[in-house]
Amino acid sequence: STNQELATLNTRLEEKVLERTRALTEAEEKYRLLVEQSPNAICIIQRGRLVFFNHAFPETFRYTPEELNAPDFRLLDLVDPEQHDFIQDLMARSPSDTDSSSCEILGVDQRGNRVYLDMHYTAISYEGSPAMEAILVDVTEQRQLQEKMVSSERLRALGEMASGVAHDFNNVLGAILARAQLL
Repeated sequence: STNQELATLNTRLEEKVLERTRALTEAEEKYRLLVEQSPNAICIIQRGRLVFFNHAFPETFRYTPEELNAPDFRLLDLVDPEQHDFIQDLMARSPSDTDSSSCEILGVDQRGNRVYLDMHYTAISYEGSPAMEAILVDVTEQRQLQEKMVSSERLRALGEMASGVAHDFNNVLGAILARAQLL
């Protein structure tokens, strides 16, 4: 009877372990799909260093994972020098100060090209210490299109103004020409 109860308990325990293992495997698969397959750069920053990044992060900044993991790698090398103070202040805040927010930052890739990024960041605890999780969406193409639209709009307005000035100038010249003919 006691052996039978132990066998029943053992079977239930094995079923629970298998169920938990399945759930853990499913959770890990979801993580891989969400983070590793994301086209957006995702990273965790702790004490001013990158402690985690997905495959899109090195692609965004054109560094190799080995270069990003190097002990002498400076996180600020990924940001336009004009924004160094902002990023340093952001990383220096305690988790309760940042909670969750977003902003646009100007990144710089390894070749020195500007990369416009929408950054969504959240204060987290990573391995028992405060950290910041950031999701970076590359909006460089959209920004360039906006700049082209603004530029073409300026040119259009300038063309209208030049056309108006030419018309007014023509009217004045017409009056002068008419008077000259009368004389």
